[in-house]
Amino acid sequence: MTKRMQQVKAYKKAKAKGQNTDGLDSDFHYSLIPIYLIGILNFTLPYMKQDGVPANLVYKGQMMDVDHHVPMSNSINLLYLCVPNLPYGVDEDDKCQTTLEKLAFCFKHISTLKTRPPEFLGEVFDIIFQKAEIAQMSKRQRWSTIA
Repeated sequence: MTKRMQQVKAYKKAKAKGQNTDGLDSDFHYSLIPIYLIGILNFTLPYMKQDGVPANLVYKGQMMDVDHHVPMSNSINLLYLCVPNLPYGVDEDDKCQTTLEKLAFCFKHISTLKTRPPEFLGEVFDIIFQKAEIAQMSKRQRWSTIA
């Protein structure tokens, strides 16, 4: 048992017995590392539009207690990449400026792209296009690349 665990155990024991806990370390907090769940949406929800026009590529959310309208935890975060909100068509890959726009472009148009756009460089795009090539292979081709 670590020293920290011993301190916490001693504090809890003293508090349960109603004893004086002065001098015992009561400053133990179990903090959680923030967790981000990323959803890639291929649709737009009604509240994601401003004047009928899609507004943002990314929406942020949290788990919330429905009855009390308070966040349940600051450590669990939801991020939604709303792919239909990207305004660029299949021939407008050169207009994508940020990595986020390029990712949204890939997810939106990967099924219709004939070649990889030259601006889409990096390990993330290598993985995406590699997976897309494997997905288009026949079952026999997939097995022959594995073996």
